[in-house]
Amino acid sequence: MDKNMANLNTIEIKSFVPAKDFECAKRFYQLIGFEMAFESGDIAYFKSGSCSFCSKISMSHCTATTL
Repeated sequence: MDKNMANLNTIEIKSFVPAKDFECAKRFYQLIGFEMAFESGDIAYFKSGSCSFCSKISMSHCTATTL
């Protein structure tokens, strides 16, 4: 391993959940108990307890499977 890479520590990893209908997805996640902790443009960060994720407007309807 490269000695410059030896000191890297992972703090956390976030998953991105694509949304065809971003406004509907934001309402849905809040309805089932997630808090929208951050929103900016086409991305929103949701959390509930120790679980969290980001939702983003899908650029391709072929890859979006959420709402």
